Amino acid sequence: MGMTFAVAALCLGYTSCGDDEEDEREPKPQDEESTGEDSSNEEEADEDEISYTGVYDCKVDGIYYTLHFNDRTAEVVACGRRVVDIPSSIDYEDATENYYSGSYTVTSIGSKAFYKCSSLTSVTIPESVTSIGDYAFSGCSDLASVTIPESVTSIGVQAFSCCTLLTSVTIPNSVTFIDNSAFYCCSSLTSVTISTSVTCIGSFVFSGCSSLAFITIPNSVTSIGDETFYGCSSLTSVTIPESVTSIGGSAFSGCSGLTSVTSLSATPPSCSTSTFSGVDITICALLVPSGSKDAYASATGWSSFHYIREEAAAQL
Repeated sequence: MGMTFAVAALCLGYTSCGDDEEDEREPKPQDEESTGEDSSNEEEADEDEISYTGVYDCKVDGIYYTLHFNDRTAEVVACGRRVVDIPSSIDYEDATENYYSGSYTVTSIGSKAFYKCSSLTSVTIPESVTSIGDYAFSGCSDLASVTIPESVTSIGVQAFSCCTLLTSVTIPNSVTFIDNSAFYCCSSLTSVTISTSVTCIGSFVFSGCSSLAFITIPNSVTSIGDETFYGCSSLTSVTIPESVTSIGGSAFSGCSGLTSVTSLSATPPSCSTSTFSGVDITICALLVPSGSKDAYASATGWSSFHYIREEAAAQL
């Protein structure tokens, strides 16, 4: 009951799928000193572009940035165009202090940078970017595809949540951890490829991805969080690699389409009685390595499967 309440609270209190939470995207006058631009010559915003009332240092081609002067890097903080091509670097000219002028490498997409930009259809992320912040693309309901470059090492909380037109995603080799709810409620997502560098899949990461039919969990992953695949009703089979030692509560709850679960570890990964709740365990087969059937038949969360069948390693 406690877990069910937690899921309901996440779905109803969730920040990106329809809440009218205050945002900082509306017209705001900026002076020369804060932006490094002459306001009298500032280009007019096109019909797709927002103005941003938060803190920023400059605006280049409709994209707002904060600058880190010590290491000459820039972070994207806002943009409202339909098609966005983030450059790998920008040139900044400070009209009052020449020290700050120069080229800045774009290394990060900040928290809520494209939050609820429902008109965004395409974004190009350069190889210079190493991190995608919390809620960065949350609520971008028209975003159908995104390529995450090999340079990215971290994907933040709810970074792509509620991108309801997103159909596929590849997590690059540079990423080691997918943070909580990163792809929460991406209801059109059908396939996910996770690289062998990922060691942990956070809680709720693919929760509510009702169209997800194919997922490859690499042998590098050691833990799967709570409700990671909650409600992935189109998932028909899943293979849990030998490297996984723990699976969170309700991780596969509501995966009503599952007909087979393959676990490659001779030692059953720790899980709870809710891990596979909502899965029809009377017809879903559990395939395990030779000699491990008894261990699974007596393990919490696994023993409820009606059909536990041993397979040779080559068959698994």
